[in-house]
Amino acid sequence: MKGEYAALITALCWTFNSHFFSLAGRKVGSQVVNHLRLWIAFIFMGIINLLSFKLFFPYKLPSRSIFFLSLSGLIGFTLGDAALFESLVLIGPRLSMTIMATNPIIGAILSWIILDEKLGYWHILCIAITIGSVIFVISEKHENENFDKSKRLPGIILASIGSICQATGMLLSKIGLSSGASAIQGNMIRVTAGLFFMVLYIIFKGQFVEHFKKMKDIKSALYILFGAILGPVIGVSLALYAISNTKIGIATTITAISPILLIPLSALIYKEKITIRTIIGTIFTIAGASALFFI
Repeated sequence: MKGEYAALITALCWTFNSHFFSLAGRKVGSQVVNHLRLWIAFIFMGIINLLSFKLFFPYKLPSRSIFFLSLSGLIGFTLGDAALFESLVLIGPRLSMTIMATNPIIGAILSWIILDEKLGYWHILCIAITIGSVIFVISEKHENENFDKSKRLPGIILASIGSICQATGMLLSKIGLSSGASAIQGNMIRVTAGLFFMVLYIIFKGQFVEHFKKMKDIKSALYILFGAILGPVIGVSLALYAISNTKIGIATTITAISPILLIPLSALIYKEKITIRTIIGTIFTIAGASALFFI
């Protein structure tokens, strides 16, 4: 599978997983969601690794791979996703994921500086069109958004922190994967590291048992389960495969079209109005992202 196709499937997974996590976060809190979805991902990824490589955890990988992938898990899963999940609760999935769509620019700059990944002029143009179109769509104000406007600025700041962490995490993942780890093994290491640091933090706050008690809400538990399978299990595994088979800037640009894919869900569930601006921005987003498959 080409890295670009894996990135496209990732975008589809993240479209639905952000919706599930947003719904769960409103009921039990973003921190509970961030914590418990890592336990689910840890179990599922461990089983996948066991079936694929006969090891629950890929401890035989080079120490360099384990180090960089673990650091990626800390920055991406523990810090970045904590900021993202809180922003999902404060300002909703559409606006949060749109701000997160700026991470390809950050990722492309970091990979150029650190990995010497250079993009051609046509790649840069397509990335600019795609990201610009996404920002064009979500910068439009909606009078009927069902979110507290006083929480808009904190939500935007948290989503921006999430974007920086995600770009940094993908860069560190690519470095770790370059030493011979597969996307599945790499994701298991990231999930394990993210869970480890998250559990330390939750225990320090004395909320470990309390988080699990909140799973008495069956609907929230199912939202977290579905979101975990689509996000940190399938979505992130495919994202790691994508960055290991194409340039970070290209892969992250394609995954960044999630906000556009979220538009129908936002219209149905959050009653957001689809405007002419949304339609125009969507057309240019799809055009820019599609062109990256053929350059």
